[in-house]
Amino acid sequence: MYSKSLIATTLVLLFAAPSTASACTIHVPADYPTIQQAIDAAIAGDVICVAPGSYSEALDLQGKAIILRSIGGAAMTIVDATGLMDSAISCRTGEGPDSIIEGFTFTGGQGRLPTAGTTTERLGGGMFNEGSSPTVRHCIFESNPVETRGGGMANLGASPVVTNCIFRHHSTASDGGAIYNTSLDNAASDGSDNSRPIFVNCHFYDNDIGLLGGLSNQGAAVRDDLMTQARYVNCVFRDNSAVAGVSAFGGALAAFGSSTSSLYNCTIVNNVTDNGAGAVYANSSTVNLINCVIWGNTDSQFDGPGTINASYCSLQAAHTGAGNIVGDPLVKCASSGNLRLGPASPCIDSGDSTALTAAMTGLAADIVTDLDGNGRFADMAGVTDTGIPIGFVGGTVDMGAYETQFDNRPADINGDGLVNVTDLLALLAAWGGCP
Repeated sequence: MYSKSLIATTLVLLFAAPSTASACTIHVPADYPTIQQAIDAAIAGDVICVAPGSYSEALDLQGKAIILRSIGGAAMTIVDATGLMDSAISCRTGEGPDSIIEGFTFTGGQGRLPTAGTTTERLGGGMFNEGSSPTVRHCIFESNPVETRGGGMANLGASPVVTNCIFRHHSTASDGGAIYNTSLDNAASDGSDNSRPIFVNCHFYDNDIGLLGGLSNQGAAVRDDLMTQARYVNCVFRDNSAVAGVSAFGGALAAFGSSTSSLYNCTIVNNVTDNGAGAVYANSSTVNLINCVIWGNTDSQFDGPGTINASYCSLQAAHTGAGNIVGDPLVKCASSGNLRLGPASPCIDSGDSTALTAAMTGLAADIVTDLDGNGRFADMAGVTDTGIPIGFVGGTVDMGAYETQFDNRPADINGDGLVNVTDLLALLAAWGGCP
């Protein structure tokens, strides 16, 4: 057994990227009264810093390689597109990874029409990405009232890298309550117009489809379509619902159109559908689940005529695949959203650490930690490893989005995976001589 702290420290030193924080060059509202005016004035390399407040705007990055950053964080800096008949923010002019959006809440967006194609559907209420690959960090997408697809975000031939974001409280009439990924209309045969989004350390919860009357309601949280190649790592999908349609499938994810969706160390619990596949639905597509926790989804776990591969997963029903286990993952408290593994969980040290090599491609600094920011690949003392360790340090990853940290937290008196005032009060209540 290796020390959890030693392994975590080693991995952070090996993979952690140096800080790239840049000084502000434009301030809102000090230099410009609106965020869009600041974007209009910005040139490549500028850093726009936005003060806390609510901004009634619909933003467009205009293809600029700039950093758009809040000063006070997402909870205090809100872009509200209510009544503007547009997405709250758009990247549709070839934005790349150097176009960075960080620390905002995007709400009230009603989506926009794609530039290419003939669709009359407005897509992507919170964020609309078309032919672009921006970087999105520490943002909240909530309550964007798109009537059809992609309440939180729509990606059309787009490949954003989205980390540490929350997608919640969306209700759409059709597919992809939170996320809709698809290729551009008339996509190139070489695949250059396909979407390849990556979502790391993200939460998807309380997203609903079908409540507005749609007949085909697939992918309450996410729908991957038309040759999309999507990756989800350390993500939580919970309490999403696809209801009221004649084909309501895929509480967490629905995959169509020769797409490939790969989920690594994700936790998928308590999602609901009317017609099956409470967790994942695949139709003419492939979904790969590695080191995932899947529990409490109704009706059923998986469904569809496509291919669903699961390995080293904790499942609610049997499914062919190496290393899978069936039964209660014994998370802390699913009903309250605390999905960290309890000390008796069979998911501890039961994952395939070698599989994360694929998940880590280009993202090593993010994947060596779990959704809480704690180190991965660590053994828990007294637990027999049933998974596959990572070769150069010997630690074995847990299943799910959270890595057990009990060895590292002797002050975690109530065993909830956190050290906070609750533990202090428990200590004070027990202070004194033994009875």
